[in-house]
Amino acid sequence: GFTYEFQIVRIEWTGGKGGSHPYAEQYRLEVKPKVERTFVSRLPVGNYLIKTFRHEGLSAIGGDLEVKFSVEPGRTLYLGRLILDVPRRVSFGTPYTFRIANARDAAIATLRQRYPALAAEVVDSPMQAR
Repeated sequence: GFTYEFQIVRIEWTGGKGGSHPYAEQYRLEVKPKVERTFVSRLPVGNYLIKTFRHEGLSAIGGDLEVKFSVEPGRTLYLGRLILDVPRRVSFGTPYTFRIANARDAAIATLRQRYPALAAEVVDSPMQAR
């Protein structure tokens, strides 16, 4: 089916602007359009960048996101909801937009059903666009 793939890389902050080493740890997250996906993962401590999104089908769709977040030792973090708006009919120069929303209550309710012990310990640590 139709899915978008998000590239997530571990980065190092260098002088205010983070960069990713070509051999840095990379992760992929696949999601379906208009279907909310709660992402729960145990990642190594560090700084991360949701670098790009893409879909390759009859036409290739994708772009840079540059959304950063951090993973802290021994903590369960709520990063926020990343909402990506891609026009239904993409033409050259048609922009996509994205925003980060706080949907903590809904996310915690979902987390409580799947991982009750984690839900009680969640700390807010919102993603940030670079």
